[in-house]
Amino acid sequence: MPCILYTEIITKLNPSTSAFHEVGQRAKCIEGTRTKILDNIMNWAENGSSTTMAGYWMCGMAGTGKSTIAQTVCLQLKRKGLLGGEFFCSQQIEECHDYHKVIPTIAYQLASCNAEYQQALCDVLNEDLQLAFKEPQYQVTKLLIDPWKNAVKRRKSTLLASVIVIDALDERRDISLVLEFIVPAIKKQELPGLKFFLTSRPEQHIKKHFDLDAIQQERLYVQRFYLHNVEKSIVKKDISLFLENGLIGLGISKDKLDILVERSGALFIYAATLVKYLTSGGHRASSRLEKVLNVKGSPDKIQTQMLDELYTQILSDSLDKLSPEEKDQSIKVIHTAIMTGTPVSCQIIADLLGYKLQDVKATISEMQSVLYTSGPEEVIYTFHASFADYITSKDRAEDLHCNASEHHSVLARGCFDQMERKLHFNICNLPSSFLSDSKVAGLNEAITQKLGGAVQYSCIFWGYHLTEGEKLNVGMEKFLQKKILFWIEAMNLMGKMSECIRTLDLVLKKGQFQEIQQRQHTLQFRDMANVFALSVVKEMTPHLYLSILLFYPAISNSFGRQVKVNTDIKYTQSVGCWDTASKVWDISISSDGGRIVSGSDDRTVRIWDAQTGTAIGEPLQGHEDEVLSVAFSPDGARIVSGSYDRTVRIWDAQTGTAIGEPLQGHEDWVQSVAFSPDGARIVSGSYDRTVRIWDAQTGTAIGEPLQGHEN
Repeated sequence: MPCILYTEIITKLNPSTSAFHEVGQRAKCIEGTRTKILDNIMNWAENGSSTTMAGYWMCGMAGTGKSTIAQTVCLQLKRKGLLGGEFFCSQQIEECHDYHKVIPTIAYQLASCNAEYQQALCDVLNEDLQLAFKEPQYQVTKLLIDPWKNAVKRRKSTLLASVIVIDALDERRDISLVLEFIVPAIKKQELPGLKFFLTSRPEQHIKKHFDLDAIQQERLYVQRFYLHNVEKSIVKKDISLFLENGLIGLGISKDKLDILVERSGALFIYAATLVKYLTSGGHRASSRLEKVLNVKGSPDKIQTQMLDELYTQILSDSLDKLSPEEKDQSIKVIHTAIMTGTPVSCQIIADLLGYKLQDVKATISEMQSVLYTSGPEEVIYTFHASFADYITSKDRAEDLHCNASEHHSVLARGCFDQMERKLHFNICNLPSSFLSDSKVAGLNEAITQKLGGAVQYSCIFWGYHLTEGEKLNVGMEKFLQKKILFWIEAMNLMGKMSECIRTLDLVLKKGQFQEIQQRQHTLQFRDMANVFALSVVKEMTPHLYLSILLFYPAISNSFGRQVKVNTDIKYTQSVGCWDTASKVWDISISSDGGRIVSGSDDRTVRIWDAQTGTAIGEPLQGHEDEVLSVAFSPDGARIVSGSYDRTVRIWDAQTGTAIGEPLQGHEDWVQSVAFSPDGARIVSGSYDRTVRIWDAQTGTAIGEPLQGHEN
């Protein structure tokens, strides 16, 4: 197979093109600051000795300037031609937080600057086009180690050194799944010539991959890694230069500036928050400065306490002037901005909490030192992750703190309320269940308009909030009974089937359901959804609108029931929302999406109006036992059905009359039937372990039964 062109690699790898150091407004070190740290890093990067560490892990608590250093390192590496790849995290870009994107993005960048690796990567992608969608254990081996080794062989020598920069590991969701495989590869030098510069907070889920229980020194040798603890660096001079530069227009005296430098300690985020707080004060800048200088505390207190004092002062300035009701509302808005699964707009927060939009905007405008909005939709971001750490700690934020579990429950209720009120069948009012976005003008716009931001957020994140909350079953039973199918339809419209399955997995793993049947049915549904989602990825199908009623055969006995907790189950079978008198075994939707045919245990076939749910004509009668399978012909003119009575029947879809005699030949139940795409043949599968083909016009069998199955 010929190699794909490099221009196609971005399509095959699906990298995050927003994870580069040039994207967004990222600060670099001010001239003359961080010189010792930067010199050490660059000396390591340029050292070509085989004994040099393959990895350099720079860790430090929130606000010590790691990302700023990483940005500066990238700029210097690029000037020297040593930058092989990078992955930066931007709060504004959701995909930057996806751990699946890390390795494909690095591979894409390496290929752009290394011809041998590019060719080797092409070969790998030709063999497996799904690598970008697989888990890190496959990505590290197939996208990095194997093609890199092949590239070295082709060059017949070690490739020129390149440095991969990955910033803020702690801000990636499930980053441990990547570190579990990439760190051992670096330690074992399975990527000769490649070096990795990593930054993160010293959090346990990251530290464990370096076999380091305690960080006590500024620089350590950690199994083929240099560890640099930025907190221990001598940063007083750097902080002083930063504050002088940032506050130059305020005319602050040297003695007061020295106090601010002392209070900043090693936290650049403290200094950065000071600059933002003071320079945004306008005519209040002087009074704000006095408040900061008068904050109780001394330079020898722990660094987080100094930052906490600043955040507490900022919050107090905004909240203390409000009425009790306004203060409670503002605190909930702040907590929501911190606890949402992704940065959201003011409007979405208003909808989730049931507040007025102007009240949410008022809160955010008062909190510009720690929260800010960006873009036409006014999406809310935190100035730095350290604020989230502060506000979710009762010891640090005291009465202002956010109880994470309680607030996740609040947001779960908000999500359920949005879905309960706004989700319904065929929410985009499309004329057919089988439409691709290339055939429907404005489909994506219709999805955005009909679903709305709060509903889209709720569909994607209700499981996250539910499982993180204190009350797992809040709204769960009601949602499963009434809205589960509509939720799946909405997720499919948004192209979020993988997230749909992950949500169900989350709920199943952590759930303690009051009805054991409910858990079993959710598992059954999850498995069906999983099969569908995998088939879409495998076939590289474009975004499709597929009615969730297509899943109904697998779950007609699950979510169609009305469940009473701790009492007997009341059976009310239904097709979608429409009650039928007996159990429905199977349904099929006509190609134009206008009709639904069902087969049930009352031995009849019924036709329904897909929009209204009303029956069309009388039941189609003739089978002598339960109808297990039904299907429309491609042109919608005929219906085929299979039954427990071992026969296949063909029906006129307009009149409901039987066409010809029953198709006989199977020796056991007929479990499945289908038309060929041209409508000329029918295929049937049976418990007699055979498959049969029939002439759809004459009803005669074509050839002998297809034998070979053993069950």
